[in-house]
Amino acid sequence: MTLLFTDLEGGVQLWEADRDAMAAVSARHDRIVREQIEASGGHVFKTLGEAHRAVFADPVAALSSAVAIQRAARAEPWVSSLPIGVCMAMHSGACAERDGDYVGNGGGGVS
Repeated sequence: MTLLFTDLEGGVQLWEADRDAMAAVSARHDRIVREQIEASGGHVFKTLGEAHRAVFADPVAALSSAVAIQRAARAEPWVSSLPIGVCMAMHSGACAERDGDYVGNGGGGVS
């Protein structure tokens, strides 16, 4: 199982710089991330602000999704002059679903 974690780079500072623009950026970012994750066979199981947590059965699909998200974000004609970037991390290995979250070998949540 592979988990993909995404977030907007400097999201707090971006919200402080221009709340109106960030409302539109946040909504579009959410659609881009969800579309690319679902297109690669993943499932978003949690969002926290602009951060997304997704699960994939296949690590190659997770990596393909991450690349697709980066490409889509780079190609997007964002509605603001704010610098929009997406940071990501992946965890691949043994973990199990528990109460809508995922836990690893140590018992602590990985999301």
